[in-house]
Amino acid sequence: VNNVVSTIAAAVEEQSVTSLDISENINSVAAGITKMTESVSDASKAISEVSGRIQQSSELAHNVSALAHTMNKSSQELKKDSTKVYATSLEVAALGKDIDHVTSTIKISPILQHQNKREQGLISYTAAYSVNIDAIDEEHKKIMAYINTIHKAVKEDAPLDGIHRTLSELAKFTVKHFALEERYFDQYNYPDTISHKKAHTALLDSVGQVITQVENGEEVNFIEVLIFLKDWLQTHILKIDKRYSSFLNEQGIH
Repeated sequence: VNNVVSTIAAAVEEQSVTSLDISENINSVAAGITKMTESVSDASKAISEVSGRIQQSSELAHNVSALAHTMNKSSQELKKDSTKVYATSLEVAALGKDIDHVTSTIKISPILQHQNKREQGLISYTAAYSVNIDAIDEEHKKIMAYINTIHKAVKEDAPLDGIHRTLSELAKFTVKHFALEERYFDQYNYPDTISHKKAHTALLDSVGQVITQVENGEEVNFIEVLIFLKDWLQTHILKIDKRYSSFLNEQGIH
């Protein structure tokens, strides 16, 4: 009996140790579950925080987009303003050149009186522009009138359709004018005919490109257009056209 009781006592002691281990394991599992719960809670907070950051980023992106749009509008307005300012500065510069031309002639007073009676444009016809051929001088005056109309429209930010119409009329008239000059060249074998015709083609191509841009609704840099028109008058008429003046005069063309 003693042996049996000792065996039972030993078994009970082992079961007690095992139960203690189980209890400790259960406590460890409970502690682990508690940590997991805390981790899940922390993860939830982290996810919520990330979501908030994403929302803030979205709002920031929207604000940046709106700001970019505003800046784009502002740049367009700035471009318009700078174009108008440039057009006005060209007018002032043209007036200075007119004064230079006037002071180089004898009949100062009549020209100055005429200057004061009209609105100053990009260009005004003076004796300096004459090639001593009446028909060509008259057509040059008309070309200047077209260019002054375009300059005024750009300066006043006029609608594109009006500028397009004037450009088209200028192109058509210029084709007619160049044809007159080239008839004289061919008729009297002007030595610089080939280079002069190339200059004509380049000018018409440039005008045509601007007209195409306007027709296609593309953005047109009118500062470049005004620079081109100004160069046309000051370089082509004053330099290139002046070359044939004396040659055709010698052929009896006046």
